[in-house]
Amino acid sequence: MRTWRDIPELCDAGVFRRVLAEEGSFDRVARRLSCNRMSVRRAALVHGVESPYFVVPKYLRRRG
Repeated sequence: MRTWRDIPELCDAGVFRRVLAEEGSFDRVARRLSCNRMSVRRAALVHGVESPYFVVPKYLRRRG
């Protein structure tokens, strides 16, 4: 099973932000990269990318 770390576009924060800007939503990014939506959401959480379509619950947010 592939995880978000196995997909180069999701591992690199800059590339991920560019792809998200081009596609406009996590669902479209997942379709473009042929991966699971949760992989895209996890990458967004790790890279600190917020989307109007997905609210990260407080208990999942990283503490700095």
